[in-house]
Amino acid sequence: MEDVATPIHWWHGEQDGNVKPSAGRAVVARLPHATAHVVDGGHTLLFADPDPILAALV
Repeated sequence: MEDVATPIHWWHGEQDGNVKPSAGRAVVARLPHATAHVVDGGHTLLFADPDPILAALV
């Protein structure tokens, strides 16, 4: 993962019951161009507040 050169925006819900936030932080730590966005919420962040996630895509 250390060779990934593409900028990555990693969104993770602090209350995610499917993928622990610590797992997301471990992935982001290995990606050299990653930005972590840890927010309040669970696994379905896109449905709860899609605007900031979609804005990062443009």
